[in-house]
Amino acid sequence: MSSTTDLARALRPLLFQLSAMVRRQAPRQRLTPSRSSALEVLSRRPHRMSELAERLDVQLPSTTELVGRLERLGLVERERDPEDGRVMMVYITPAGQRLTDEAAAAREEFLAERLAALDDADRAAITAALPALYRLVVRPPRDLDRR
Repeated sequence: MSSTTDLARALRPLLFQLSAMVRRQAPRQRLTPSRSSALEVLSRRPHRMSELAERLDVQLPSTTELVGRLERLGLVERERDPEDGRVMMVYITPAGQRLTDEAAAAREEFLAERLAALDDADRAAITAALPALYRLVVRPPRDLDRR
């Protein structure tokens, strides 16, 4: 690759395609990508509605609607923050956690099968790239994080 632009041009469609392939590997109860993302975020810890909106990169009214739908499905619950009664916290329910865990297991199984089909050199190359990909996704430069 001659430039970062060339690398981005080559990487973007591959990441998009990989993400789409992995997202399709979910349990029978299909969730929209936004519902799945919300549950994934909430599976780590409860969030304030405003925090969840920020993590999902959507407006608060959209988050309120999304949480309402997940609540009607029995996948999340809303409760007042015990430290600040003005604030609503969103918690994943056991059913939501089960669904999230099943989806993660199905996606990991799919990836494991794909990785097993590669030769040792390809798996080693992917393993070597993981730290850089992690930094690219998890710790992007601050000025690029919120475009």
